[in-house]
Amino acid sequence: MPRLIARQTSLWNAFSFDLLGEQRRVVGNLAWPRIAQATNARVRVLPEGSPDGGVTLTCERGRFHIPFTYASRGWTNDVRFELVSADGRTLASAESVANRTGRNREFQISAPFTGVLRHTARLARHRFVVERDGTVVGTAAEPRAVSVRREVHLDLTVDVETPVQGFFLFLALHMI
Repeated sequence: MPRLIARQTSLWNAFSFDLLGEQRRVVGNLAWPRIAQATNARVRVLPEGSPDGGVTLTCERGRFHIPFTYASRGWTNDVRFELVSADGRTLASAESVANRTGRNREFQISAPFTGVLRHTARLARHRFVVERDGTVVGTAAEPRAVSVRREVHLDLTVDVETPVQGFFLFLALHMI
């Protein structure tokens, strides 16, 4: 049984996911904003410092924010995502580095540990591996190729808190 599951809340809403625990009980929510805005955006729609431009993760530990920053700009942008608590602490961080095709196929994780989240399957079902020091410490995968609501299961062998697991699910969903 996976440790955490992200399941699309509704067939009609592709930008909200329930986070389900081991007994498939809702333990949180992952919600994309109506208007995404980088913290270092050149053109601003939202006011400076507004948390409304990033993804919101809510769970039993509280409300967390996932803002994003452009690490570099060009034909393709390198993007950094962070999981930030209500008191401003960064709990997790990862950077997507675009390759020559413009497809971001992996995230370089810098916190809570140094590692990589890599997309490994290219057919109908998406699969991701989480590596730490070259060793696979977890997987995130879609259980079915076709479903009414998107679902991704995360199973980690390292002990991380629910908000960080939700952050890894967000990264996997971001690459789909």
